[in-house]
Amino acid sequence: MPRNPTHVLRQRLSDVDAQISHHESILQELKQQRSAILSELNLVTYPVLTLPPEITAEIFKWCIDTGMRLSLSVAPLLLTRICRDWRALAFSTPALWDTISEIELGVHPREEAAVETWFSRAGSRPLSLTIHCPNSLDSACLESVILRHASQLESLSLMTNSEGLCEFTAVQSFPILRNLELSCLDAYDDEEGHYAGHIQLFGNDEAPALRHLSLDCVLPSTIIMPWAQLTKMTLWMLPLGECLNALRWATSLHEFRRRGLPEQGEQSTSEESSVHHSSLISLEISAFDGDEDILSLLALPRLQRLELRGRFEADQEDTDIIIIPFLLRVSGTLRTFNVRMSPTVPVQWFHPLTQLTTLELVYSRGFAIPNGSHPCFGPSCFT
Repeated sequence: MPRNPTHVLRQRLSDVDAQISHHESILQELKQQRSAILSELNLVTYPVLTLPPEITAEIFKWCIDTGMRLSLSVAPLLLTRICRDWRALAFSTPALWDTISEIELGVHPREEAAVETWFSRAGSRPLSLTIHCPNSLDSACLESVILRHASQLESLSLMTNSEGLCEFTAVQSFPILRNLELSCLDAYDDEEGHYAGHIQLFGNDEAPALRHLSLDCVLPSTIIMPWAQLTKMTLWMLPLGECLNALRWATSLHEFRRRGLPEQGEQSTSEESSVHHSSLISLEISAFDGDEDILSLLALPRLQRLELRGRFEADQEDTDIIIIPFLLRVSGTLRTFNVRMSPTVPVQWFHPLTQLTTLELVYSRGFAIPNGSHPCFGPSCFT
């Protein structure tokens, strides 16, 4: 007699229930084991947590990211999300909060409050601030941020338009400001290609510690400031005449860098007078698109370090005409020559450099040596 289908189904259901009960028993046992392991784990003290707070704080300093420091995904904010102890230690370590690498005003409504909160944790430490303020509507906020922290700013990098620069100049005193970078987003007049506006930065006593200046599309001739106290200067996208004037005014300068040419191109050097600078020790320029022309106008009796950047073509004789006489003029004092050029570097550049002790070729495949020549230069060169 065939079995009742209902009986078969009930038997299968009973088997499934038995398996469920068995696995639930195993699961419950595993949960108990997990709870016991967690309890034991919570009693473990990680070695890093046994370090004295001052050691941990020093480690924290090495965790700082040099890029987007306002991000939750990098230190120091990331350190505040690990545990209560680290959060308290991070917030009480001023060295973690003395720099804001970049903040753009006008993107979020509470940037000003964020800067204030961030720097409040730095205590009395010197501050470093990089601000991007492209919109004129945010210039008042820019002035407020800088004014509030001017007394502690040691380094300031500002990228804004001419109106924003004017708001910046409304702040009168920067007692410990040492490094200043200014970049103007609307430096050119659209129709005539001239720089717009005049900017008065500092009087003689308003930035007594200022030593390093970087200008990007900001004409030195439009700035009133204590040029004579500068020791390091970088100029970006500026005409030759402006660069020469800056060298004339910055009589105590030790390092000078020129990067890039103005958008309207370089003017003729025939209209410019040469500059004799008795303090300059280090010079760095680009050597392409005519940027090397400045060398023909420089007399640098104390130059010890020279760096040339860019691209050189072997048949570019005009460059040789400028560079080789300059190297002859500085051969008695030049000790370090850094050439960041490609594809090759003419070996005749180095013939005058008998006192050279350090030569570095970067991005270059070697020397361009004429057929039949036997180069011999730099008998003192050891690097």
